[in-house]
Amino acid sequence: MKKIVLLTLGILFLPLLVSAANFQHGESVSLPSGQELQDNFYGAGTNVSITAPVIGDVIIAGQTLTISEKVTDDVWAAGESISILKEVTGDVRAVGQTILINGAVSRDVLIAGQNITLMPSATVGSDLLIAGETITIGGPVKGDAKIYGKNISINSVIDGNVIVETDKTLTFGANAQIKGSLTYSAPKEITIPAGVVGGATVYQKTTHKENNDKGWLAGAALGFISIKFLIILLAAFFLFRLVPALVLETTTQALNSPGREFVRGLILVIVMPIVAILFLVTIIGALIGGFVGSAFLVLILLAKGMAGIFFGALLLRLMHRHELIIINWKSVLLGVFALQLLYLIPIIGWAAQAVIVLVTLGSLALVLYRRMTSLQ
Repeated sequence: MKKIVLLTLGILFLPLLVSAANFQHGESVSLPSGQELQDNFYGAGTNVSITAPVIGDVIIAGQTLTISEKVTDDVWAAGESISILKEVTGDVRAVGQTILINGAVSRDVLIAGQNITLMPSATVGSDLLIAGETITIGGPVKGDAKIYGKNISINSVIDGNVIVETDKTLTFGANAQIKGSLTYSAPKEITIPAGVVGGATVYQKTTHKENNDKGWLAGAALGFISIKFLIILLAAFFLFRLVPALVLETTTQALNSPGREFVRGLILVIVMPIVAILFLVTIIGALIGGFVGSAFLVLILLAKGMAGIFFGALLLRLMHRHELIIINWKSVLLGVFALQLLYLIPIIGWAAQAVIVLVTLGSLALVLYRRMTSLQ
């Protein structure tokens, strides 16, 4: 019983463990215009506007997202309409229905959506990865570009190599220039104006079915738009940024003792609801039962958010065959994405998902319990 109480307190007072950051949510979310924010910004709402410079990361989700001031680090955005109008000195990763980039991005750009436009004033300082339906690239790209979509238009200079997969059209504007090689897959070969491609050009004919098979990344990336995926992805990124020490400790524990943590997680799933119900049957214990029940729900939500982080670190460890624990934006994205793919596999995939969540649940509970006991 003591362990249950300490664990409940650890969950309920988790916000005290969160590092300093600016988090806003509501119908309309914005920063005070003209006041520079020297910290990370986290926002969720119907309309989210970045109207002041941010010296840090920007992680936002909502219906209409607008960044109209400089961001001196990375941007993570998920919404229906996303507009990035000013400079971003880090990476940009965005998922939405309509995405517009009109500012310079110093590093990589990874975006997925229905209608995606890089304006002529937009620049990509490193590599570009896009998956969408209608894609227009009007700004220069300093690195390589991988483009997956239906209707693709390139009208800018791309310094590196370009890979394109489309099941409809690929067109080049008057300003198009690829300094590296071009490899493209399409239903039929297109006529490329002379001088557009500086390196080799490789064409691969695909039928509609073959293109669907080979263009799995485009379909998968467009699947990002599902509400469930966005919620889990944003939750994982929030946890990754807000409580990095807790995430690292939980992931390490899960990787080192997955079997033990699975058993612990399974026991918690059985015991905590029973304890909550037993307390609720009495008037005096109703408050305690409510706390335990609430703590259990929060613990489950946190475990689901962290499960993708743990799974990503596990996959990287297996792929690279080393004992290092790697947790970064790539591992988070990989883990959440792979975890959602498991959902598409009946029975076996669902069981694997449940095991991963239970391992994460057991590890998270142990870490929170240790932290509460250390305060005594």
